[in-house]
Amino acid sequence: MTIALDSLESNVLDQYRRNVAGKRHVNRINAALIALDEASTGLEALDAARRARVCAEALERDLVKTARRQGHSWADIGSLYNMTKQGAQQRFSDRGDPR
Repeated sequence: MTIALDSLESNVLDQYRRNVAGKRHVNRINAALIALDEASTGLEALDAARRARVCAEALERDLVKTARRQGHSWADIGSLYNMTKQGAQQRFSDRGDPR
């Protein structure tokens, strides 16, 4: 019973983190895209594009961590990017791999 509860708690916590972090990143991406649309100079547009990229990369890293916690392998993740599992590990892993 404890294992089932721990697993349920972990899944609920993962879902919460993904929703909260994901919404925060998506909101920031949307704000950057609006700024890009409203930019009046090339430098303003470049800054907005940079902010959108930074936020999108943060969202991607968070979702990779979520996928790993849910049991997806580096090979699974690599196949999404048309790369080997080693390529995915090099691109996305940090020292504190969630599994």
